[in-house]
Amino acid sequence: MLSRFCGEKAKLYASLLLFLPLLLISCNPVDPKMAAKSVDALIIDLKNSEGLVRANAALALGAKKAEAKKAVPYLIKGLGDAKPYVRNRMMEALGEIGEPAVPDLILVNTTSKDRGMRFYSGMALKKIPTDAAQTAYKDYMEREGKKILKNF
Repeated sequence: MLSRFCGEKAKLYASLLLFLPLLLISCNPVDPKMAAKSVDALIIDLKNSEGLVRANAALALGAKKAEAKKAVPYLIKGLGDAKPYVRNRMMEALGEIGEPAVPDLILVNTTSKDRGMRFYSGMALKKIPTDAAQTAYKDYMEREGKKILKNF
């Protein structure tokens, strides 16, 4: 829609704005106190009543990469969180943990009715260097990439 009124330059700027939240999320440092916690302690924090604590626990788990693979089921459960920023951090953590999260990320990416969930699961899949993750990411972009730009 926007390109009809403003041309291709506006469409380019709009597509860049689409990825701005992902850039901002990836720039968030992990709280040093959270980073020092064990995987088990962080899993407990995923159930905290404060959204910020849950989000920071997810970031810290993601920073632990494959060491945090046992947290995958808890992070998947956290994708039902009422707060979008918490869900986004959970998705980011799954992308950082990598291969153990691929089947769940693919499921979210292909079945969620929430466009944001599909977007963030797609971005998480993009980070994971396995054939399954990369194929799922390419499928996502073929399904929804044009729709994303069309809305601008």
